[in-house]
Amino acid sequence: MNPILRKKKLITGVLIMLIITMSFIIVISFFTIKNKFLNQSEQNMLSMLKDISAQENILVTNEINDTFNFLNEVSSFCVDANGINTSNILLILKKLNRSTDKYLLIVGKDGRGFGYQKIYSVSDRDYFKKIMQGKKTVTNILRTRHNGERSIVIAVPIYYGNKIVGGVIFSNDVKDVQSTLQNNTLSQFGNTLIIHNDGSIIVDNKNEETNSKFYDTKREKSFMDYQTFLSFRETVSRNKSGIYTYTKDHQNKYLCYNYNRKSNWIIVTVIKKHCLDNYIEKQNTSIITFIYMTFLCIFILFVIIFSLYILVIRLLQKSQNQLVLEKERLETISEQSSDIIFDYNVEQNFFYFSNNFEQEFGIAPLKTIADIREMIFPDHLDRFNHNIMQLIDDKNRIEFDLRVKNATNDYSWYILSASFVSDKEGSNHVLGKMHNINEHKEYFKRLTNLAEIDTLTNLYNKAALIKRINKILEMEGKYSKHAYFFLDLDNFKKVNDTYGHQEGDRLLKIIGARIKEHFKPSDIIGRFGGDEFIIFMKNVSNIEEVKQKANSLCNIIYNESLKSKYSFSASIGIAIYPNDALNQNMLMKLSDEALYQAKQLGKNRYFIYQG
Repeated sequence: MNPILRKKKLITGVLIMLIITMSFIIVISFFTIKNKFLNQSEQNMLSMLKDISAQENILVTNEINDTFNFLNEVSSFCVDANGINTSNILLILKKLNRSTDKYLLIVGKDGRGFGYQKIYSVSDRDYFKKIMQGKKTVTNILRTRHNGERSIVIAVPIYYGNKIVGGVIFSNDVKDVQSTLQNNTLSQFGNTLIIHNDGSIIVDNKNEETNSKFYDTKREKSFMDYQTFLSFRETVSRNKSGIYTYTKDHQNKYLCYNYNRKSNWIIVTVIKKHCLDNYIEKQNTSIITFIYMTFLCIFILFVIIFSLYILVIRLLQKSQNQLVLEKERLETISEQSSDIIFDYNVEQNFFYFSNNFEQEFGIAPLKTIADIREMIFPDHLDRFNHNIMQLIDDKNRIEFDLRVKNATNDYSWYILSASFVSDKEGSNHVLGKMHNINEHKEYFKRLTNLAEIDTLTNLYNKAALIKRINKILEMEGKYSKHAYFFLDLDNFKKVNDTYGHQEGDRLLKIIGARIKEHFKPSDIIGRFGGDEFIIFMKNVSNIEEVKQKANSLCNIIYNESLKSKYSFSASIGIAIYPNDALNQNMLMKLSDEALYQAKQLGKNRYFIYQG
């Protein structure tokens, strides 16, 4: 026989044997994987059920934490040295309660609470007693007094220094709590409940378990044997998590529960077993078909591309597919959220952003860190550089807020969260997200202005004035020289008595504007009350500078009098920090004494305290 033909036959035989062997291996592998998958499908679904229940638990915890943070912010505007500050409280409540379906109440230590339209007493309530002990609290279902609805109350104490002077109480309708429960992959097969540790049902998102007590609902002969039921109840009472199987209305069900420590609630997810089995069967059918087609394709590919070159091509294609899958995974995550997802390759200095980047900023996704720096607010650039370098050096996690501009050069606030990771090839990445918090920042700014600004003159009110001066004297201005002006308008009462308070208010508004124009933006200027003003002139170089400023201010106000048909002027008392006093109270007292001297000397003048 021809040697070449013999060699070809030998090679053909080897190839045929190799193909038969690979075919046999593929068939065996197919059935092995199929059986293993079928055996694990139900366990995987139960694991999914546990994960969903845990996610519901996290969602409820985050909701409670957000409410606690909100109430703590509100409480910071409700207190001064005299306890609960009622001067701004009704305006704050009116604004907040109009902007939400929930109800906010601010109470003093006597239990009397300020609501939007009336005063309530909650001194007999357990949650009031707890916050007066310094405890944050989340209640079971209560029937509220202001509208009789079924609500859950969340409350925090109000502190002044180390003393508890009252509390902020937040009444949340049960329907709002119910709306926080997630719609998940398995929600079509059952429902989610929130129950109290004592067994009372707080929320049932499908109203299928309508009994008032959860344990009464589950305690049936067909649930389990009596010993197992007691074991189940004991396990739940020990604040653990787990899954049980029981029977109700002739239907087998899975019950998964997680204990929430923030509220003393238990998040329970109930799934009908037969629905879950049908779902698993459908999933199995489609996946088995997929597995079969996958192995068939592998077999065909093996027959067609049995060579080293094709093998290399396949390896390269596999690597490319992994990159595509990773990109699709990030895109899927970004589509489920308004957050902007990013992946920064440190070595390559290359950014990948999710598709919503262009929608958010109005420009195509940027590629390098230098491009990103161009978008950041200049005052925040050092913060960005420091945090990114610290993240790369420490290989940890960061979270900070900053302002970023869009295509029209408008800046918005974002919170940037990022983590440092290394992939299998050793490449270093920064994975993170950007969440728009501009509305929250603007809302907090409006709320701050509402609590600190005098509405007539647009200057600081008395409380904000004292607070800001104290802060300067305690921190950055402690070692500098400052001048404390106490200004009172002479004969201004005659203006109000003769021409009315409306005309007097108009003049006060003009005078406030003139005072503000006369001083630096960094100086603290406020209306102390009536026709009295306080100016805290920061970082003065010498007394002559103070005298010149005070004299010209008297002239400015007197000229305003000459422009009008009214006769008034200004007298000013001045005390110097730290020469005359070292704290706000003494500066006010001494400047008031100096003001008296200016009045005695004929008004329309200033007088510097002489100790």
